[in-house]
Amino acid sequence: MKLSIHTVYVSLFNTKQFVAALKYSLLVFLMAWSMTYYIHSSELWSVYISKNTFNFDFFSSISIKPLFHFVLYLFHQLPLSDVQHLYLVKFFFSLIAVLQFFLLTEIFKRSLPENDSSKKLKQILFSLFIFSSLIYLQNFFRIRTDQVCITLFLFFIHSHQKKRMPFYTQLIFIGLYPLIGLKGFIFSLLHGLHLITIYKKNIFQKKYVLFQILTLTAILIWTINISWAGVLYFISTTQNFSDSVSVFFAWFKADFFLIMTSFVSIFNLNYQSQFEKKVNINLSLMTTASLILIFLFPQKHSYFIASFVPLFLLNSSTFINYLFEKYMRTKNQKIIFITTIIVFISYQYSLYIKQNPYRSNAYQMQFINYAASLISLNNLSYIDGFGALPRAKNLNCFVSPSDDFTNKTCLDLVASGQPDVVILTQRLMWLIGPTENLKQHYKDVGYNIFVKKDLDFKFQAPEGMMPGLLVFGFEQ
Repeated sequence: MKLSIHTVYVSLFNTKQFVAALKYSLLVFLMAWSMTYYIHSSELWSVYISKNTFNFDFFSSISIKPLFHFVLYLFHQLPLSDVQHLYLVKFFFSLIAVLQFFLLTEIFKRSLPENDSSKKLKQILFSLFIFSSLIYLQNFFRIRTDQVCITLFLFFIHSHQKKRMPFYTQLIFIGLYPLIGLKGFIFSLLHGLHLITIYKKNIFQKKYVLFQILTLTAILIWTINISWAGVLYFISTTQNFSDSVSVFFAWFKADFFLIMTSFVSIFNLNYQSQFEKKVNINLSLMTTASLILIFLFPQKHSYFIASFVPLFLLNSSTFINYLFEKYMRTKNQKIIFITTIIVFISYQYSLYIKQNPYRSNAYQMQFINYAASLISLNNLSYIDGFGALPRAKNLNCFVSPSDDFTNKTCLDLVASGQPDVVILTQRLMWLIGPTENLKQHYKDVGYNIFVKKDLDFKFQAPEGMMPGLLVFGFEQ
């Protein structure tokens, strides 16, 4: 019996056993990847500072990400060690990463016709396509408000796809994004744009206008009276447009195919009409608006850009499927098309492995476990520039290139010799300079750990431990 390549594709990928095996393999991969990947220093700061959620002295910092810090605060209420604390937080955000994956695949699956003979094949290709974006693969699991906001936005799309969500319920979503983190107002703008397109015929009716005015007034009152200090702090840290625009162009180059496919789709009204009927949202408009907002926003760190990539992935994949159904008529054309997509995904993965080798957090956890045995068990105070030990007595030193006030606080702490222990990380070294500046008050006990000269401890580091400068980088 002669089998065509197309028949092999469809018969293989449509088997329940294969689909189930791939599905669970991907879920295991996602959890393992998310749990064990390198933790950025600014992620660690959020985990640490959240213990002060109800401390008014930290209000300007906490109010920038009120709901985000409150959730992280709950972990501080559990009887955990520093390492256990971090692993549990990582596990929680790994679940959010898996939820993103689930929402993306479900939205894509529902966009396909029920009678599509190659439906399972397309779902599998999309599952692999999700991780064709290098910047997304590095950030979809981060302990950041950006990833929580996009997950909430995807949850809205998924719910809205099943049944159009009422206008007033959507306004609740619009208010939630900035409550997770002030930067979430970007997603409020995207969601507001969606509302305008859906309710364009009656958005200016009296009852809608009145409700919008009341909602905006409430937000304004909340901002001025409760979180104005947080707003000012946020604005002060977003003044480096020229420094971060290079990240935007690096992403544009890496995800050129993804971005251009999404952008071209906005000129195909037939595709937009078909997709909008199935999903109740105009993704072409959302991705184009996202591209503009990303470019205009002052800080374009990789995690910020990555939070919009799922929209580009959905838009690009559904548009590709539309082109496939419309123009690929013969089996040979379908074979070439599918094979091209597989080759593209494989190329993207090989590019990622070549340019961004996997970075484990094992050395970080080993260092933190050792530092905790020195600091926490002896009830010592410490600084490291960001708070790697969430349970220890950090003197609230956070080094930031865009925050002169907190940087001065760190410098004053070192100059006065106030902390019992100074862990010299890349972030802290950028601020205080060479180790000679520590010798007045501290002695070097190895691994970039400096202890006050009048403290006497025996230090036995585990074999193979890496020093602080190598373990903790200066990522934003």
